Amino acid sequence: MDKKADSALSTHLSTRLLINNQDVDGSGEWLRVVNPATEELVAEFRGASPAQVEAAVLAAKRAFQRPAWQDPALRRSVLLAFADLIEAHRDALMDALIEEIGSPVNLQSNHIDTPVAFLRWFAEQATQDRTRHLGFNAAHTGVSSVAYRPVGVVAAVTAFNYPLLIGLTKIGAALAMGCTT
Repeated sequence: MDKKADSALSTHLSTRLLINNQDVDGSGEWLRVVNPATEELVAEFRGASPAQVEAAVLAAKRAFQRPAWQDPALRRSVLLAFADLIEAHRDALMDALIEEIGSPVNLQSNHIDTPVAFLRWFAEQATQDRTRHLGFNAAHTGVSSVAYRPVGVVAAVTAFNYPLLIGLTKIGAALAMGCTT
């Protein structure tokens, strides 16, 4: 790894993975993040290996199966805490986005404020029952309802140009519904 990049990483960027609530180094292929506006190296690190991806999916599956995760109020509080964390670190996140994607500073509301607003909206949606009662069939021999239920682990792939906005809308929707991601 470039010593300049290593120095920059140690001062303000973390490239570690969070798997099963453990902070670990990636053991996959090397990835380079280059600022497209300046062409300077922002970071160089190892991504997740296939085994680490599998471990993350299994941890998410175990979390999904925990009875506590079925509680909409818990999911609401998790999403609100997530939004609070992003707001608390908005300047550092924006600095990282400027370096990573070459974004202009004046797009801060698109990169930070809008995703936070979405997370707060998803938090409120987590507690809503969307069951639709369709009533009797034509012969009055049966009643139909549509009930929305979480399905399990969701993989969310985001784009480079709006990583928080796109990523958090996917993650927020999945978590609000009761899926892990």
